[in-house]
Amino acid sequence: KTEFIDFGKLTDIAIASSSSLIRDHSEIIQSQHLINPFQKEPIIGKELFTVTAGSCMLADALTKALAVDKNPNAKYFSALGATAYLNQIDDHTQSDLVNFS
Repeated sequence: KTEFIDFGKLTDIAIASSSSLIRDHSEIIQSQHLINPFQKEPIIGKELFTVTAGSCMLADALTKALAVDKNPNAKYFSALGATAYLNQIDDHTQSDLVNFS
């Protein structure tokens, strides 16, 4: 299920996103910059980890927790006043990212 966030209506909130995919000129490639600290392995996949929170630092940090757990309903999000979104990047979305300028 895709959930759209109307960014024009967000106030006093920060949003951060992370993914193991990176854009390299005209293609999307798999990166190894996100590391699962428990497995000591790169987090590989076509997911987009997005978190809204009260501060940028918290939202960004929680994207890494989401990347490891892959559970947007984990209790720590609500305990910290944050909301997590886990989306799959399909071939159509990946194509849109390549062509985004």
